[in-house]
Amino acid sequence: MTKSAFRVLVLCTGNSARSQIGEALLAVRGAARTAGRVEAESAGSRPAARVNPYAVEVLASEGIAWEGRVPRRRFIGACRIRPTKRHRRRRGVPFALRSRR
Repeated sequence: MTKSAFRVLVLCTGNSARSQIGEALLAVRGAARTAGRVEAESAGSRPAARVNPYAVEVLASEGIAWEGRVPRRRFIGACRIRPTKRHRRRRGVPFALRSRR
């Protein structure tokens, strides 16, 4: 990673499909278009047991090998990613960082 690189974290609940596709596209195509200045990761608040096979199939159709990946939970420093109360009531609302204090 270069000094002026962009770090992108793609979040979702299960980290099994959409966020995996987002990470793959940013990691592979973004890095190619920006001379390696993009670093991408994905994570979920409640990771699934495995990456959705249809997501792997879609990426394979685009020429991106994504087999063997495992959904991850993401911890950032002293904060853990959790859905807000509003997110639990309504789908599609962004996540918030909550302190573990």
